[in-house]
Amino acid sequence: MTRPSLCSTALVFMGGCAGTGLRVGVGVVAGSLLGTFLVNIIGSFALGAITAMVLARSSAHIEQIRLLFGVGFCGAFTTYSALVAPAVVMISTGSVFLAGVDLLGSIIAGLLAGLLGFRAGECAWG
Repeated sequence: MTRPSLCSTALVFMGGCAGTGLRVGVGVVAGSLLGTFLVNIIGSFALGAITAMVLARSSAHIEQIRLLFGVGFCGAFTTYSALVAPAVVMISTGSVFLAGVDLLGSIIAGLLAGLLGFRAGECAWG
């Protein structure tokens, strides 16, 4: 296995800092449950579009774009633990049905947003 370069690591770090900051900001503005839902859907769309761009392009900078936005930004903006945490709280307070609706809705909406983002990326860069 090859070691990532300092430049690659810095790109992931910078994207991650931006994604984390925006994630916290959305949570503050929209609240915990809605904020988690929104960032997962927006992030799914963005990662779908980035994936389509990476697959459609072959430039010298495509790997840097993937690392900065796909791995760094989207990786920090959306997290599985952030998806699960509100459901754990809901279940612990007796809202099992609401937790199930939240989890299932997030997964389905995220998949649809990812597919929509991928198609949008194909249209833009394909």
